[in-house]
Amino acid sequence: MKPENSLRPSKAVWVLETDVFLEGAIERLADALVTAGHDFYWAEYAPLGASMSRPKHYKDRGKFLADDDCVVTYGSINLVRRLLQKNPWGKSVWSPTAWMTLKNLECRTYYSMWRKHMLVKENAFVTWAMLAHDPAYYYDKFGVRTGPGPLDADLFVKPNENLKLFTGKVVPRDGFKKFYDMETLCYDVAPETLCVVARPYHLAAEWRFVVCEGEVITGSQYRKDGRPCEEAGFDIGALEAAQRVAKDPWQPEPAYVVDIAKSGDEWGLLEIGSFNSAGLYMCDCKPIVRAISSLAEKEHDLLEDQSSPDAARSRRFT
Repeated sequence: MKPENSLRPSKAVWVLETDVFLEGAIERLADALVTAGHDFYWAEYAPLGASMSRPKHYKDRGKFLADDDCVVTYGSINLVRRLLQKNPWGKSVWSPTAWMTLKNLECRTYYSMWRKHMLVKENAFVTWAMLAHDPAYYYDKFGVRTGPGPLDADLFVKPNENLKLFTGKVVPRDGFKKFYDMETLCYDVAPETLCVVARPYHLAAEWRFVVCEGEVITGSQYRKDGRPCEEAGFDIGALEAAQRVAKDPWQPEPAYVVDIAKSGDEWGLLEIGSFNSAGLYMCDCKPIVRAISSLAEKEHDLLEDQSSPDAARSRRFT
């Protein structure tokens, strides 16, 4: 339990990673943190396997985080994974750091729990090796014909895990071998890696929404007719689809992002991801800072108060 003289509520401190998100949202996030009176630190981007430099306070280079600070990390999956596992500059992992329970963010988990919310329901899970063994089967079962020839078909392929081993994409049948060999070589995809194959849909528009504690906080369009199109705001149909997801009894995390797409006259769920490593496009950052900081502060204070029967547990990369 906290000492009596330290019972004041915690104030969330953020760690933002540079050179990861190029749409300008991280600069707007930093501005929103300053406006809201939150301290934050800049962490230099470090490629996988490289050592990390100590994050620098945005205006006081001599200041640094304490072990018991309430910390929210925002950056690459690599940074978030590292800081969930170890604090290189302290004795304990910061709390809460991030919300990234990887099992809950896998397609096979939320597809199972949220099938009614999914836009694309014609899909299957297959290992990388099985896909190569008989691609014709999956093109015949889930592909969309693009012409009269035997190789005139498209199939959507993406990894099951949320770590973005490779980018999900529509693969033409006559380009499958090139796609498969290139992804295997570039990303070292293991034969047992689980993937999703699905029927390709024409998506008229796509939006990203931030969900926190069962509420849709804000959102932004990021694609239109298959091309990048970052615009503030969203269709009412997209918002309602995101709200249905946010209000579902099963939730993957207290905070996450949800991508909604429109195809024809229907809006539905495309995918979800960890808030802490998701691009925010043109989302309004002010309500994000308020909601995420509030959640972090509540979790941190519950964890610190060991007498509470509802004491929060540190979120770890699992």
